[in-house]
Amino acid sequence: MKAAGENGDENIINYLIEKGATDYYELLEGAIAVGNFNIFKKYFDQVRNDDEYIYEIFRSAVAHGQTDIAKFIVDQKVIDKQGLTDALDDDIIGNNPELIEYLVSKGGVLPVYSSEEESSDTNGSYDSNED
Repeated sequence: MKAAGENGDENIINYLIEKGATDYYELLEGAIAVGNFNIFKKYFDQVRNDDEYIYEIFRSAVAHGQTDIAKFIVDQKVIDKQGLTDALDDDIIGNNPELIEYLVSKGGVLPVYSSEEESSDTNGSYDSNED
C-alpha cells in the first residue's frame, strides 16, 4: 500500500482495498513520503484513533518537511503539547521556519540547549568558556 500512497492513483488504491488491503498506515507513509496531501487527508480517518501511530506519522510528516500534512494532523486535535515539543527537536524538524513557527504557535516548546552543547568543537570536546 505504500507504493499506492506514493503513486496517488485512487483507482489502484480502491482496487487494493476491494481486494482486502487494509494497511492504511503504509498508505499514509507513502503519501507523506511524496507529499500527497489529498490521499493523506482522504484516508487519515482510518488511523486517527491509533494514538501511537498518529505520533509516528506526525513525526514522519515533520521529518519529511510536509508542512501541509503536519498542520492537518495538528488541526485534527490528535497531537498534544508534548508531541508538538518532541517534533521541534533539531534531529526531526531540520530547517523549516514555517513549520517551526506553526508548531510553537500551537503550544510546542523549542528545546533549550546548554552553553556546553552549543560550544562543542569538531573533536566532540566542550569549550569550558574559562579565561
